[in-house]
Amino acid sequence: MAGFEQFQLDHDRGSSYGGSRIIRKVYPDTLYASLMEAAYPLWEDLESESGDALFLRCGGFFFGPAGHPDMAATERALQQVGVPYEALSAADARRRLPSFRLDADEYGIYEPQSGLLRASACVLANARGALARGAELREGVCVERMESTSTGVRLTVNGESELFDRVVVSAGPWTG
Repeated sequence: MAGFEQFQLDHDRGSSYGGSRIIRKVYPDTLYASLMEAAYPLWEDLESESGDALFLRCGGFFFGPAGHPDMAATERALQQVGVPYEALSAADARRRLPSFRLDADEYGIYEPQSGLLRASACVLANARGALARGAELREGVCVERMESTSTGVRLTVNGESELFDRVVVSAGPWTG
């Protein structure tokens, strides 16, 4: 098992760098809501294994106009996946969450399990876990080419060719 990083682990050019990233199950798409439902236990496992405080649950509030298609789709997705939430009227939101001032025609969806992940700490905890399981992490390398073969996937890394059984690409903005 090998991982390749064109910069250094936890570099500031990635989308998983820094103090925090939001985590939520509140999506207008059932697929995303169900993927997040499945992801939460994995984050809890990583937090437990690492001994680091990675996941802060503080609740999340998604709001918009009553009758808006995204609001309706979000409630449907949460119901289909079985995610607990509360629908709060503008007045309810003002009482419960006084920082929010919704218009009379707006309402919100409060999802108590939403929160934040400590992004850089998560990256480093994942790397430590991979290394503990025998992975090799290569930093400062460039994957130049990927080619499917009858025996696996051939990667060209810094001008050298290597064969792997499987490859997972998570290149984000570097895909090009």
